[in-house]
Amino acid sequence: MNPEADKMPAEHYRSLADIEDFYWWHQIRYRVACSLLDRHAGPSMDLRFADIGCGTGGFLRYIRRRGVVRPVGFDSSETALRCLERFGIAGHAIELEQPFSLPEAPYDVITALDVLEHVENEHAFLQSIRQNLRRDGLLLLTLPAHPSLFSDWDRRLHHFRRYSRRGIEALLRQHRFQTLEASHFFSFVMPLALVRRWTGRYDGRTACEFPAVPDRLNRLLLGLGRIELDILRYVGLPFGTSLFAIARRID
Repeated sequence: MNPEADKMPAEHYRSLADIEDFYWWHQIRYRVACSLLDRHAGPSMDLRFADIGCGTGGFLRYIRRRGVVRPVGFDSSETALRCLERFGIAGHAIELEQPFSLPEAPYDVITALDVLEHVENEHAFLQSIRQNLRRDGLLLLTLPAHPSLFSDWDRRLHHFRRYSRRGIEALLRQHRFQTLEASHFFSFVMPLALVRRWTGRYDGRTACEFPAVPDRLNRLLLGLGRIELDILRYVGLPFGTSLFAIARRID
């Protein structure tokens, strides 16, 4: 396999850097992730925190604004790591398809937001994460949901798979993680995903999955995300275009 072929196109990273601090999809995902960490990691801001597959650092900037003192990012893209430097965030190169040992491990929390689907050998990846996480440390994943929705859009984004809730729970259990919470989210965009799957339509002009939206629509979608997040505090959702899972390392 040619490793260069697996890297996301440069325009994907350029788009991320431009939009992730305000775009509805990213901001809702960050809020969901932080809500989970608040519930299961507590309010401590001194957590040893690593974000794997951090891209251009949007989530790291988000949690830093919330008070996490020294978050660290890891990515295989030089473009992404240069963005981290620009924002004053510590970043390190990592090859996701090879066993890795992270500087300053073990960490209290490791996040991998929409990363696992890009990794061909998910088992080796999770084993490496486990080895870099302290005993009882937390792993937080977000993932594309519903294997039946897999399409050319996923292939264009270098996805190897999509996940079911039961499937990710079984995978985590296999690697000796105890799932604390798992649910679908982005339920309100599920109809659009079904249309895209059934019609085969997607934006073929670019590898970026984030089409421009008017400011008013962006605010509306953010509002729907807040409503969904309020629901998720009490009950999981049976459908949605994404999944989250937060799990504890057990021995």
